[in-house]
Amino acid sequence: MIALVAGLLGSRLGRWAALALLGAATVTLILWRVFVAGRAGVAAQEAQETLTHVLDTVRRDNALRSLSPAARREWLRNYAQARERR
Repeated sequence: MIALVAGLLGSRLGRWAALALLGAATVTLILWRVFVAGRAGVAAQEAQETLTHVLDTVRRDNALRSLSPAARREWLRNYAQARERR
């Protein structure tokens, strides 16, 4: 094995092949890092959207709790009618 590596690196063709492999490995590593960073960005964006939805739900629930029973019934009736129209 060592003789094979020494033979390849001792020739001009072997050095070019080693350099080409090194370049291909470098490009592959860079592309992989970009791919992983993009995937992490998408996951962070989805987490942010989920958090925003949860906070909106909590705020709406708190607003409903502060209403009187009659006003709450009216708000929920309007909400249900608006959803039926969609």
